[in-house]
Amino acid sequence: HRNNINAADFDPDGQHVLTGSDDGTAKLHNINKASWPLMTFAGHRNVVNSAQFSPDGRLVLTASDDLSAIVFDRRSGQVAQRFVGHEDFVRCAAWSPDGRSIATAAEDRKARVFDHATSRVRHVLEGHKDA
Repeated sequence: HRNNINAADFDPDGQHVLTGSDDGTAKLHNINKASWPLMTFAGHRNVVNSAQFSPDGRLVLTASDDLSAIVFDRRSGQVAQRFVGHEDFVRCAAWSPDGRSIATAAEDRKARVFDHATSRVRHVLEGHKDA
């Protein structure tokens, strides 16, 4: 990475770590070969705040200050889906345990639950207020 690292996550087999950075990318690393990253996931236009493997380890989920979350194919590094709808920086994104849903949280004080298969919003969760 060319800038601060904001996120790290182990894949299900525990042999790889995914990192997300202020440089707008996520990178895949082999922990047994601490050298250059195996792959770079590029698709955001701003800081990557979170990066996480899917429960089966085949996909990568990132959240960014560009107001989106992206699912990447782990093998190709290509963008598979983009999740939008937030009105401010998306701070984190997470998979449901079964991989069917994706939750995002943003500085617009909303969390969104998306259907992974269709990319559609299932729920918008509100209620947080400024302190």
